[in-house]
Amino acid sequence: SNNRAAANTVVYQEPFTSWLNQSQVLNTENWPKKSKPLLTAYFTGSITPKKEKEFSSKTHQQKMNLFKIEAKKWLTRYMGLFWPHWLDSGKPQWKWLCAPPDNTTDEQKYSSQYFRVNINPTDQYTLSVPNSAKYRLRTDNSGYWNLLLCGDWIDYGDNAGFVEGAIISGLLAAHALQRQQGIEPKTSILTHKEIF
Repeated sequence: SNNRAAANTVVYQEPFTSWLNQSQVLNTENWPKKSKPLLTAYFTGSITPKKEKEFSSKTHQQKMNLFKIEAKKWLTRYMGLFWPHWLDSGKPQWKWLCAPPDNTTDEQKYSSQYFRVNINPTDQYTLSVPNSAKYRLRTDNSGYWNLLLCGDWIDYGDNAGFVEGAIISGLLAAHALQRQQGIEPKTSILTHKEIF
């Protein structure tokens, strides 16, 4: 098998609406040759308000357990979109998942996968809803002279969260730091609003 695939595929099937091939990280990890994965994939999505309410009163471990149950249902039903032979013999092929050598059962292999639920308020992502751009702070508008803001959640010239936004905001923070030191930046950063 090879890991050639679209970098990010949107599948529109809740709760995991996005599949991301991150196999490029495999060469930077220390895997024994016999157990090195052929593919590293992330399934991501958002929690519906109904699920968020259900999760909010639970402990972290209870949230993880609920999430693992939901994820298992989704993988059982929809993994065939990515792996056509996933349901060979009428049941999911959990044996295909990479796991530590002592994890031999299907449940052990599944449970050894990486799971994360961003349910705490500090874990939440900044939304790009209509008329919300005015609430995004600029890199040099933290209210503190020695604190510059950086990330795709700030006003970097757009109202959306994506990797390019994080990069642009980093450049804006670098420019602001240079200006604080009396150095005029030698490069321009072009956004849809203006040149900073």
